Amino acid sequence: MYRAAIDEENYLAVLEPRHATELYQLIDGSRENISRWLAFPKMTNRVEDTLKFIENL
Repeated sequence: MYRAAIDEENYLAVLEPRHATELYQLIDGSRENISRWLAFPKMTNRVEDTLKFIENL
């Protein structure tokens, strides 16, 4: 897995299928706020939608 350190506690990593559930939960928990600026939360209604997005990167 690719990781780029930002500081001692944070890093950037390439999304992998194993991240789908956690990413979906983050989107779902912030859906109303994110939807104010971005369209994708309206199309992300299941973990499978998030997985499909990751697999198409």
